Amino acid sequence: MSLMDKHSIAIERYAVGRYVDGYYVAGEKTEITAKGNMHPVTGNELLQLPEGDREKDVQKIYSITELKNDDLITFNATSIKYVVLRTLNNSLNSPPHYKAIIVRKQYEQG
Repeated sequence: MSLMDKHSIAIERYAVGRYVDGYYVAGEKTEITAKGNMHPVTGNELLQLPEGDREKDVQKIYSITELKNDDLITFNATSIKYVVLRTLNNSLNSPPHYKAIIVRKQYEQG
């Protein structure tokens, strides 16, 4: 088993929305099942985030599946949702992989 495929994750990706006859229509949701491995961020990675995100639950994830900004990631072991803030494509490295900085999704009240 590779270091980048230890945990099962679910990725929710939304297509870009558009306006139809003056009304906004949200983009369609795509669900992807993948494997990934979560790690704590370093101090330097944390400093690169906007100030408001630095005190949240911020992690990084490595995966061989492409990760994109604004993807919602759920680790099946914990059912906790994270939002992808930044991505880095390391597909030219060996082994090819993607790295993403993720922040725990805040639940809306109401």
